[in-house]
Amino acid sequence: MNGPSTQGAYFGLQAVPNRDVALLGTDDEVWTSLATPTVTVVSQPVTEIGQIAAQLIRDRTANPSAPPRHVVLHPHLIPRESTRTPPHP
Repeated sequence: MNGPSTQGAYFGLQAVPNRDVALLGTDDEVWTSLATPTVTVVSQPVTEIGQIAAQLIRDRTANPSAPPRHVVLHPHLIPRESTRTPPHP
């Protein structure tokens, strides 16, 4: 789920008492590290995505008959409190 969806789920879960739910979102927005509990996210390499997309457009414009290129970028997991196992009493 994207940043706004993660935030909506987070605040919705805050209203549910005695919940046993883990939350994982995307986009390492500032609020995710300031919330209590902090929210685990998968951070996407957005700058690199933009740079590669621009390069692919330039390449396609220069050579429209070239075969398509497939690029795989790797996200980064930032584990935080929202996915930690609670301590057992």
